[in-house]
Amino acid sequence: MVDEMYADINNPENANDEYFSSRTILTTANAVVQRINEAVAQRLEGVSQEYLSTDSVEEDEEINFFEQEVLHTVNTNGIPPHKLTLKKGAPIMMMRNLNPELGPCNGTRLRIVELKPT
Repeated sequence: MVDEMYADINNPENANDEYFSSRTILTTANAVVQRINEAVAQRLEGVSQEYLSTDSVEEDEEINFFEQEVLHTVNTNGIPPHKLTLKKGAPIMMMRNLNPELGPCNGTRLRIVELKPT
C-alpha cells in the first residue's frame, strides 16, 4: 500500500503540498499507524532525527504510580509517543495544538521542512 501511495516520494517535482494532500492512508489502530509511518520514512531519502519526550516528577511527590520505563512504552490515543523519529519531507498530522489561536488546528496535515538537533 505504501509503495503504491508514495512510489515517487523522492522525486523533487513532488516536493509540494498538492502531492501529499492527494494521498492519505487511514487506519484505526495505533500499531498499524506506526508500521505505515516507518515504511514511509524508510522510502524517504535523508537522515532521520530522533526526539524523546521530557519527563519530570515533583520532588515532594510521595507516590510514583508508574515507572518512567513503563510510561515510555505506552502507545494510546491522546498521548504522544516517548520516541518520535522524523525525516525532512515526511507528511505529518497535527494531533493536538495546545494554543490554537497561534497556529494550525487539530487534524491539519503538514510536511516537515526542517529538523533541529536535540
